[in-house]
Amino acid sequence: MTDLTNPHCEISDLGDRLVVENRNAARRNALTPDFYKGLHRALELATDNPASAPC
Repeated sequence: MTDLTNPHCEISDLGDRLVVENRNAARRNALTPDFYKGLHRALELATDNPASAPC
């Protein structure tokens, strides 16, 4: 599930976990505000789906 509005952060739902990838090759995957927005979105998704949260 890629957020098309945020090309620097890809969130993959693997069923029992979410994987967040930094996709900002132009800046050598620097931690940018856009990445943090995507990370925040991933945390919201994990909260909404307890199956993705750690035991």
